[in-house]
Amino acid sequence: MPRKKGQRYTFDRNDPNLPLITDTSPDDVPITFSNYGLRNNLIALHKLGTDTSQFISKALLQLEDNFTQPLRYRISNGENAFRTMTLPHPSSQLRVCQIYSDYSDLITYYCGRSSYSIRHPVKISSSFYRKNPLADLKKYRDSSITESDRDGMYKHPSAFFVYGGINKYYKYFQSDEFYEMEKNFSSMLRVDVSTCFHSIYTHTISWSVKDIEFGKNNTRAVSFGNELDRAMQRMNYNETNGIPVGPEFSRIFAEIILQSVDEKVKSTLSQAGLSEGKDYVVRRYVDDYIIFASNKDITNHVRIALSSHLSDMNLHLNDAKTEFMERPFQTRTSSIAAAALEVLDGFWQQNTVSVEREELTLSYAAPVKNYGLLAKSLIRSIKTVCYNNGSDYGSIASVLSAAIDVRIQRLVDSYDRKAVPKDHLPYQVRLMMALLEVSYFLYGIRPSVTASYKLGRSTVLAIRFVRGNFQDMLPQFSEHIVRQCEGFLTSATYDWAEDIGVVPIEKINIMVCLTELPHEYLKSFTPIVRKILERTDDYFSLINVIFVAGRGGLLPSMAGLLESRVRAALGGELRPDRKAEDFLKLFDLISCPYLSHGIRQELVQLGRVALKMDPINRARRDAVVADFEANPWFTRWDRIDLLREITRRELNQAY
Repeated sequence: MPRKKGQRYTFDRNDPNLPLITDTSPDDVPITFSNYGLRNNLIALHKLGTDTSQFISKALLQLEDNFTQPLRYRISNGENAFRTMTLPHPSSQLRVCQIYSDYSDLITYYCGRSSYSIRHPVKISSSFYRKNPLADLKKYRDSSITESDRDGMYKHPSAFFVYGGINKYYKYFQSDEFYEMEKNFSSMLRVDVSTCFHSIYTHTISWSVKDIEFGKNNTRAVSFGNELDRAMQRMNYNETNGIPVGPEFSRIFAEIILQSVDEKVKSTLSQAGLSEGKDYVVRRYVDDYIIFASNKDITNHVRIALSSHLSDMNLHLNDAKTEFMERPFQTRTSSIAAAALEVLDGFWQQNTVSVEREELTLSYAAPVKNYGLLAKSLIRSIKTVCYNNGSDYGSIASVLSAAIDVRIQRLVDSYDRKAVPKDHLPYQVRLMMALLEVSYFLYGIRPSVTASYKLGRSTVLAIRFVRGNFQDMLPQFSEHIVRQCEGFLTSATYDWAEDIGVVPIEKINIMVCLTELPHEYLKSFTPIVRKILERTDDYFSLINVIFVAGRGGLLPSMAGLLESRVRAALGGELRPDRKAEDFLKLFDLISCPYLSHGIRQELVQLGRVALKMDPINRARRDAVVADFEANPWFTRWDRIDLLREITRRELNQAY
């Protein structure tokens, strides 16, 4: 469907801390978390009170060449397994900013050598184009959030670097080049590097940049390799085996190493008489390889060469995930996804009416009698697709959730453009309720952090749409949303994942989005929130339970428990200057308006003791608390627009 064009923005290339927004923290974090407060407070440091600025400097700016301990946390991968992510200490993130400032030209040089790579940085961003999917939905942004609170969502690029190639792996299999490869080559092999980031030896970055003539004759290149090696070690508790999983900086680190491997593979194959483009083509997306070849023998030859040069770097191909095929190149996953999307499209065509307005094709809901039956009919059709293809819901849940999110936006857009006849107005809400029921059904079966952003945006937008335009339907709509969530959240509270320390971000994000509902509908979640609070004291869970309780009107029933858990979470030996989790907890909790001034003053004194600073009196502690509350850090508490935040998070994903 045609849409309005996006807009081009420029930004200050001299901003030394811009990578904090784009490259130094993982994408798989709660909706409420961002580095905007960190960046803004560094800019405003000189404007804060003396005690506040000294406190911040002592915790953040005294690193020198010392190592820090990152926050490691586990997230579910939706397959009864987990991934370990890494959030570096803020001071180590600042070291990355310095590397970008000093060596960005060498980063793009060393990431531009290989013809195999289909996703790599090519230059520093100076302007960027954003096609905002919510450009026409401005009225549903939170009007209580001021421009200064929004922290310039549109003033920052999607990434520090401009990237060449594609931004999602699956898109390559929909590209024109992929179809050209199928015409030119009869064999295809897909394989990835086994536990790539966990297996990288940090010293190999120096080997990768010294291994070509440019590196040998360029003293900055030698220094560059050493600086990258040192920075990666210092941010990762001085470990040389493995690099943090999550930050964009780690992907760039790996890209430089793998580009070096690519060049060696190409040289080996050339010496064997194999011509790139004629006998074979290799494409690599981060650590996923696709090998196209004229026959199976050449495919195996390329795989052996690749395996050999990877092993020189202590990296190995994942034989368990190796997939060989001959034409037609159609994967099972893509076939199932295509069939599921076809079912959804048929459902959409059957239950909407299309009209042309302002050179746009708009769709509004056809008459809907029973949204529950409508949802179940779509679920049955999806179930049939899975059964016929011998698959489970997991292979299609994410793609369907994204497609449903787009369709909910279309319903809202059509209403706002006055394309909906008066006698069809209530049907908009009923169709939304049916679509959301399907999304929550799929999400309950295969929750993931990425899918939580899609479902979260659908939920927040739908709540605001109904609240703003259909007040009489808000009670029914709210009860429907609560029913969809209760089973999922309740069953997830005691599952196996939390017993092994997995942070339930996919559940946290949905609970955060439910705070958009009227408070009376959130009371039923009080037992769930209490249980999560009683069972955990990890940074993300603690902060977000407080966020949900405060924003959702649940504080009166659990204020005492909250403060006791805060004290327990910061018990023991604190090292906010070295341990990322201590820094994050301390700074976010001091800035939290949902906690009493008394406990936040305690935290200021506790932090000063940990940083070996002299105690200060109550009035000075209160001034520090006031500064922190006025200038929040990683969680903006009562000054966050969830709809804007989710959209920004999706736009800021370079991979």
